[in-house]
Amino acid sequence: MIRPLIQYLVLFMTRINTRPWGLSGKYTAPIIGYKESSFLGIVWRRKPIRLFSLDSDDPLTFRSSRTGLSYRPADSFLMDGGSIPRPAQCLSFIPGLDLLRDTWEPEYAIHDCGYMLHGLYIEQPGGHWMFTLLDKREIDLLLWESIKAGGGNATERSLIYWGVRSSFADR
Repeated sequence: MIRPLIQYLVLFMTRINTRPWGLSGKYTAPIIGYKESSFLGIVWRRKPIRLFSLDSDDPLTFRSSRTGLSYRPADSFLMDGGSIPRPAQCLSFIPGLDLLRDTWEPEYAIHDCGYMLHGLYIEQPGGHWMFTLLDKREIDLLLWESIKAGGGNATERSLIYWGVRSSFADR
């Protein structure tokens, strides 16, 4: 009776992810250009395009408290930041409400990569990473959760989540 319990505990302990909840790690994301939106030849919006690159020694990782898994974007990709609806961005003047595109850059990086590749890298037992397909809803939930872990309040999370789930998103 004791032996199976000990075997179970040993197996359980080897699968525990010791990474802290939330975001950790490093990356670089310099602006390399702009995506312009125009109408009748008049540019009305310039959105920065960044070249995202993971730090090889300490790569950006998000550990979900909801799933218990660690997620990581690709080593390098192009990203355009947050999909916050314009009306919601206008609310950023309200104290305690931060909806600007660069505030949640690492969270958006993981989200953008997830959308581009239709999945993310997930840490497997033993420490190796495997690319796993994820649907958009799961990727959006990871964004919501990572913003919460990063200190985002309920209003910020809700507006950003609404932005990525709606057709009003500033893409």
